Amino acid sequence: MDRQQIDVMGVNFYPHLSVTRLEGGIDGPVRRRRAYGTGADLSAVLAAFATRYGKPVMVTETSDNASVARRARWMDDSIAGVEHARSAGVPVVGYTWFPVFTLADWRWRRGSLPADRYWCHMGLWDLADDGSLQRRETPLVGRFAGVIARRRPGAGHGPPEHARDVTQPDHRRIR
Repeated sequence: MDRQQIDVMGVNFYPHLSVTRLEGGIDGPVRRRRAYGTGADLSAVLAAFATRYGKPVMVTETSDNASVARRARWMDDSIAGVEHARSAGVPVVGYTWFPVFTLADWRWRRGSLPADRYWCHMGLWDLADDGSLQRRETPLVGRFAGVIARRRPGAGHGPPEHARDVTQPDHRRIR
């Protein structure tokens, strides 16, 4: 059986989880400290993955487990990071805000508290904290829709020239 080739390398990047800095050294122990990531960090990671794998990259997951205001700042910063990477020649072919609405933390599986005590508000919509599962639109919905509208083909911001339509099968590789 032939090995399948990947067309796009997915990159998951969460600013509150994905960056670690080394501290200390010379006269003391080196410690790893989690740091809050920036759009510049995301841009560097996208460039590194594209270089390592020789493939276009896509932000397949990003968001922040935070207030709407901090999520909005991360949306702006992460999109700026993608734009910086593209302007530097990195073949970034997509960006996904994940999750779309609140999700339950993994601890919920074994926890004894009501499900809404384990919710991580990371999406464009938040679920109500009353157990009703009512979706509440946040300002992030309109903000993200605006980003998409400004970048749609015909609006002057189509996909990079080197991007292939990955929704269509690449029959050269299918046997």
